[in-house]
Amino acid sequence: MASGETHGLTAGIALLFDPGCRPAIADFREDVRQFARTFISHDPSLENGIVAGQVEGGRPSRHANENWLELLRDGLTFDLLGLDPGLPVDSVSARFRFGSISANVEDATEAVGLFPGPHLVKGAHTVPVLRTLIGIAADIIRTYGAVRAVMWTPSQCILAPDLFVQLASEWQDGGPFPAPGLVGFDFESDGALVTHGLAFLVGRELRIETGFAGNRIEVSRLGSRIIDTLVGHAPVEFPQRYSWPGLPEVVLSDDPEAKLIRAQPS
Repeated sequence: MASGETHGLTAGIALLFDPGCRPAIADFREDVRQFARTFISHDPSLENGIVAGQVEGGRPSRHANENWLELLRDGLTFDLLGLDPGLPVDSVSARFRFGSISANVEDATEAVGLFPGPHLVKGAHTVPVLRTLIGIAADIIRTYGAVRAVMWTPSQCILAPDLFVQLASEWQDGGPFPAPGLVGFDFESDGALVTHGLAFLVGRELRIETGFAGNRIEVSRLGSRIIDTLVGHAPVEFPQRYSWPGLPEVVLSDDPEAKLIRAQPS
């Protein structure tokens, strides 16, 4: 199963700021000193001959916009784009909302984007890269109170900043993978749950078929537990049977034609 693709857009995090409140690159150079284990490894604004404002591949070009920084954390590099006084980055439209955020927050804000560096793009779906990316984003939120929402682009999930920091901290401390939050859940007309954005991480979306007892909240709990089991593990050999305390036993099977992992009652 191929993972790490997101419909032509580089997977990353869009931090939505009040207009005129995006961090200035000069200020960020100082503020990053407060971040854990994070350093500026490249600052193209100090170079000559760079033209600001060009765009490529759904985000400002890392080679054409001088108002970006390469950040180094735990041996991994990430691009922070859209800093003031340059152009903000474009963000995808939200499909799933979590926490207390206004309905039109995407239209009333300007985005700064945090993306894996070019050499990490193929591994952007892996747990070490994702954990580090989320950790840097959480530090930015803690530092700048003008962040109004956070968007994870592969799943079109938009979260309130305090909720994002909470989920990030819990995962960093050994808690479950934050789904829902980084993965969207849809319920189809027949009652089946289908994820949106899980394919970026494991190469398939998850469909929990009908037949499980319980309401939507309980089925969502089951979906979150399955996702936590799948993310970050070696490719699963299907079919596979799982059980967890307080949840129904499931059998997972792969459906390559539909690009789904199907969960059915045991």
